[in-house]
This record gives sequence, structure tokens and C-alpha cells, in this order.
Amino acid sequence: MPHPISILGRWPRVLPAALLVLSATACASTPKPSPIAGAYRFDDGRLMTVTQSDQEASFRYRDLESGATGRLYPSGGLAYHSGAGWAVEKPVVLNVFFRQDGERIGGLDWKPQGEAAIQATRVPLREEEIRFRNGDVDLYGKLVLPAEGDGPFPLVVLVHGSGREAATFTYHRQHQFPLEGVATFVYDKRGTGRSGGKFTTLFDVLAGDALAAVSRLRSHPKIDPERIGLAGYSQGGWIAPLAASRDPRIKFVVVGYGMLESPAREETLETLSSVRARGFGDAEVRKATEIVDAVDRIIRSDLTEGWKDLDALERKYRNEPWFGVLRNHIAGPVLRYPHWLMKIYGRKKLSEISWYYDSFQTMEKLNIPMLWVLGGQDIEAPNDVTIAELERLRAAGKPIDLKIYPTADHGIVEFEEKDGERVYTRYVPGYFELESAWVREMAGG
Repeated sequence: MPHPISILGRWPRVLPAALLVLSATACASTPKPSPIAGAYRFDDGRLMTVTQSDQEASFRYRDLESGATGRLYPSGGLAYHSGAGWAVEKPVVLNVFFRQDGERIGGLDWKPQGEAAIQATRVPLREEEIRFRNGDVDLYGKLVLPAEGDGPFPLVVLVHGSGREAATFTYHRQHQFPLEGVATFVYDKRGTGRSGGKFTTLFDVLAGDALAAVSRLRSHPKIDPERIGLAGYSQGGWIAPLAASRDPRIKFVVVGYGMLESPAREETLETLSSVRARGFGDAEVRKATEIVDAVDRIIRSDLTEGWKDLDALERKYRNEPWFGVLRNHIAGPVLRYPHWLMKIYGRKKLSEISWYYDSFQTMEKLNIPMLWVLGGQDIEAPNDVTIAELERLRAAGKPIDLKIYPTADHGIVEFEEKDGERVYTRYVPGYFELESAWVREMAGG
């Protein structure tokens, strides 16, 4: 699933090993960026981005109009292929051949199986590596400028989700917005890619990093310091508004598939949604709620109280068929591991998470244009309360634009149901165009 919102990462599944590496940073070395990554324009005007995927040797393409997407697997040299699906390699339904133009990639040949090849030309976006600092932490980013013009350009600073991947490699929006005349700055979060520091999910720290990027770019000769906005996605939907609330010169904010409620509440809703998504009804959800609430009481006590109540619930329900669904959520390790181990490692882990932060007060402070784009079927960030609160703020006169795609999951992605699981197919058609048009209008691009 793209763009996970959970700030817990995979720690429940690797708890014992993690005890040995508490002081380690999130990444080691970062490979050289590929010249294939970038934006491409077909002869009919259709635009597409290609970025490195979470698998180093493969890429992901995104059609900015239709929302079509897929992973490109290496066939040899500059040839790649893809199957039908989100990350399917075979059977092959598409072949892509990137064309070398001197030392650069000049374009590509796009050949679906059984069809004639069509060509796309690489859009010559301009890139500049930039380092900046927040306190004693050195951070690495990349400024991507539109293909034409001397500026100064409006700017979007990207605040991405909870993952540990190097955003300068994998984040496709670094190419999306410059196609609309808006410069874009993407940076590796601390502890990832080529940025220093230790990986963290503390929102206060991450908001400070975003503002350090804004401060650094305000003095850049190609950037208009009065036309800078933030775009935060998933976890970034908490961080971007928080950062904007601390800088009155931020012009606008985009939030994609975020939520206003706390990460703790997000985890509760996601857990219960998972139980229901597996076909269980209200009675089973009520039982799961008992366990989730007991876990929450333990966390609120700094893992000192409530263990006996949780143990009793485990004995009561552990043989019921829905119980296994909890394994992939925070209740899993709390139930599975000895209390003493959770008190040692769990307390350390939870201290690194803004577990009970919510954005309600932050949103009350903000009075700048904001775009919220949400999926009506988002099971990772259930958003009923978020939507209701955004509607209330809009009615009170806040300059908030709200777009809800009723059939989309997290990431504004469409899906099909197969054997009780969601199989992701593409981004909602027109989503990228809507977002780009809004940013262009707000930024004056």
C-alpha cells in the first residue's frame, strides 16, 4: 500500500532485534540517483513521472491524467517491463525503452503488448542539490525548477509520510509541480538518505526541519520568498499545518490523505477497521474495542498500569477468530511480549512518537488557503471526524478547499476486492491534475 500513515512502522514485528539497535540511524549508504527518473511528455500532451521505487533496481511510473501506474522492472540496459497491477512483473503487458541522448536520457518508447510504440520526450526540469541545517543536524534536499524561465518562482516544500526511504529518490511530486511552473523542494528526512541525524517521528522536530528548509530557500535567487507553501501527505498531514502555524509568511498548505485526530486515535480506528474489513460484525468489533481501549489505558499510564485487565481480556478472547487481526497493530506486541520487555522497549519507542498530538488547535490558528484531499474508503486514516471538522471550519469562514474521492483508499488510490483483500489498481483519474491546478492558482505560478 502506498504512503503508509502509521508512525509505528514495523516495530511490532521486529521487536527483539530492535532492542539491539536502538541507537542506530535509519539508513546507511545511499546509491547514486538514476538519470531515468524525471518527467516525460507524450506527443498528445499527456504527462508522466518516473521515480525510483522502494526496490532500488525498479521504477514506478504515474500518468498524471489517467492515474495509471505500475512498477517498471529491469529487462537489461535501458529496457524495462511491467505487468498488469500495482507491483506486478509478469506476465508482461508493457515494455519501456529509455533513449540515451548524450549523457542524458532524452525520452522513452512506450509499447504496450500488442500495440504500436509511442514516444515521450523528457521534460528538461532543472535540479540543484541543497544542504541546510536545523540546529546541529545537516539535511540534504533537492530543488527542482521548471524547465523554462529565470524566476523567481513560487515554491512548494514537500513534507512526506512516515517511511524511511530517501524522498529525494522516491517522491514523485518533485517532478509534478514544476510541470505547472512551481518550483519544488524535496528533502530526505533526518536519518534517511543523505541527511544526517537520527530518524524520528516527533512532529515538533519534523515541523522544525520543514521550516528550516523554508528558511534556506527564502534566500535562493530563483525563489520568490513571499510565494512559498507546504504540501504534506499522510503523516505529513499533521506536520505541514503545524509548521505553517509557526511561520506567518507561509502562503498555503496542501494536505493529502491526512487526518486531524491523533496518531493514537488513528491506530485505534485502523485496528477496528481491519477487524471489520475481514468480515467481522458489530459484536466482534465491540470485543476488539475492549482490548484496544485496555491497550490505550496502559500507554497513557506510561506502561505502568492496566496489565491485569489486558491479561484478563486476552484469556477471554484469544481463541476467537478475529483476535489474530490485532497482530499487525499496536495491540499485537503489547499482547505478545512479556510485560518487562514492553516496559523497556515500548516506553523507549513511544517516547519517540507524538502519540497524542492532534491538529484541532493548529487548524484553529491557521487562516491561510488550504487544500485537503481525502479518500472516502481510507482504512489507514479513517476520516469521518476529520471531514466533519473541516466542514465546520469551512462554515466558520476558514479558507479550506476539501475534495473527497468517495471510492479511494489511502494515497487516493483505487482498488478491487479479491478474497477479502484490497488490490490496488491506479490513482483516481484527475487527482494529480486537481492538486497541481490548485497549487498553481494559490502560488501564482
